[in-house]
Amino acid sequence: MRVVVLGRGGAGKSTFSRKLSEVSVAECVEVDKLFWQADLKPLSKQKWRDLQEARFNRGDWIADGDLGPYDAVDVRLRLANTVIVRDVPLWRCV
Repeated sequence: MRVVVLGRGGAGKSTFSRKLSEVSVAECVEVDKLFWQADLKPLSKQKWRDLQEARFNRGDWIADGDLGPYDAVDVRLRLANTVIVRDVPLWRCV
């Protein structure tokens, strides 16, 4: 099981991903925790691509997160076998 969960902030990605992880054998991986460095600086695009290749090219996982313009989501999408989009209206996310 390799799942990418996408959606806007506040759409319930993390809650959904944790619950899915609890009922499956897949580890829930928070994309934000991998991407942002300790000083809250973003990784370079190439380092982010390399890190994803290494992390998501093995085992079962649920990748929770959407980094907007910082992301290289194509790496996770290529390695996933399932994509879930939390299509929640903005008014509800707020």
